Amino acid sequence: EKPKDDGYDIRTVFGIPEMEKPDEEADVKEEETLEESDFSASKEFLKLKKEFFACVPKIALCLLLGIATFIFENFELLGINNAVFMRISSDVRISALAGLQMTIFAVVIMFREMKYGFFSLIRFKAQPESFLPFLAIFLIFYQFISLFSGYNAFVPFNFVLFLVCLMCLISKWLDLTRKLYALKIVSSKAVKYSLVRMKKTESAPEREATSGMMDLSEDAKYIRVVQSKKVSSYKKRTADKMMYKRLSGVFIVAVLIAAVATLILTRNEERFAESFRIAFSVVMFVTPFSLYTVFSLPLYKVSKRASRSGTAIIGEAATMEYCAPAFVTFNDTDIFTEKNVWLDEVSMKDSESFSKGLAYASVVFEPISGPLNKLLAGAVDYEVTNETVEYVDISDDGLEAVVNRERVRIGQASYFEKYGYMLEDESDRNYRIMYVEIGNVISLKIRLVYSIDKDFEKILQNLYKSGMGIVIRTSDPNINISMLESIIGTGRFPIKILKYRTEKEMAVVRESADSGIVSKGKTRPLLETLYR
Repeated sequence: EKPKDDGYDIRTVFGIPEMEKPDEEADVKEEETLEESDFSASKEFLKLKKEFFACVPKIALCLLLGIATFIFENFELLGINNAVFMRISSDVRISALAGLQMTIFAVVIMFREMKYGFFSLIRFKAQPESFLPFLAIFLIFYQFISLFSGYNAFVPFNFVLFLVCLMCLISKWLDLTRKLYALKIVSSKAVKYSLVRMKKTESAPEREATSGMMDLSEDAKYIRVVQSKKVSSYKKRTADKMMYKRLSGVFIVAVLIAAVATLILTRNEERFAESFRIAFSVVMFVTPFSLYTVFSLPLYKVSKRASRSGTAIIGEAATMEYCAPAFVTFNDTDIFTEKNVWLDEVSMKDSESFSKGLAYASVVFEPISGPLNKLLAGAVDYEVTNETVEYVDISDDGLEAVVNRERVRIGQASYFEKYGYMLEDESDRNYRIMYVEIGNVISLKIRLVYSIDKDFEKILQNLYKSGMGIVIRTSDPNINISMLESIIGTGRFPIKILKYRTEKEMAVVRESADSGIVSKGKTRPLLETLYR
């Protein structure tokens, strides 16, 4: 039945067993779906469900008819000797008429797919479905020739037709299931993480920062992880076909050339039907019927695995859009979560500077987000009233802001050198020393510990194996390339740290994003789906 407004339980409708959620998804609440006024998920769901349930009986029918035609066409090979009515030698016309009838059954069952394939063919935009009418027309023509010529060596080929129909339907079933996976994610009200291809003007900082790191062309792709409330172009993306499928037209032309060449080479004026049979045999052996599954099956397997972690691949064209990007850009919070950064030790001038220093640092980091935002906010017991923050400087190793008319500087020892301080840099590996200055007085010396989960390190490794580098955008003065490489190993991956220079550059949640890979969970499953 039609799902309720509070969400679509596709697993229940289609009998899909519930998958166990990963630990990182355990705290994600079940999200509601967007209302129909915002996104016609209800209509789309009913449409997909209708196609899904229409596809299942077709698969069963083609399977039964395929078995029947296989027995009919190979009864002697199977040792069935008593079926006199099945013997071709008894009456060629009966066998040809029976074959013609089975072909008509196939056309009726697959009428919608054959119609789509036929019109795709005449528009010179052939798809794998175009092989269905092509093969059916060839087969009907051959059966009529045998029927009216009394060709005694008639050989039926209906099993091949039903086999192709079955492969086409299985491919369609896989595509429908994949679209249902995507619809579940897209129709969620949760804020989504999306992979968006950056324009050249937008990716200028990344291109400049990564210049010389990899052998890149001017057309190298740069994609970025963004957050959005909605995903646009769902219908357009699901309607677009994979560019590689248009190779079907090339194969059809090649098959026709091979068939005509065979017909000419084996032509026999008295036995034209035999020459045509040989030509049709060439058609069967040359036609790559695997085109149905070679596209649908891999994409279905990746989509199924991605859906377990709340990620969706929208449309077939996504495989081309995200094919081997040069660099992937994401924020520091995607690699350094709340669990990966903690306070190890705090040295203070006095008790008041401790509370005030942490509070002011929290206020400074709050607008620009980053891993220190919630970390410092959770340690604050000092209330900053009527807070106003104005950023004066954001550098690689520190930043300066004015909070309630008081100047606050936060950064590493190297940042304070230009202000006349001689501070000892005690940072080592994943331990970072950060100083907080309020009103020309060093109030705090904070020792922070940064770490990276092993599974995220594996993702970075897989991205690198897939020919991709990463760019991490941050305003955290403690995050730099030396610290990152000390954790995961020096020079293992092409990584670049890119600092936000202004507030406007900071990541904000967009109203909508046009993306082919979307997640309602976190960045990690998004990147896993990318390299897969």
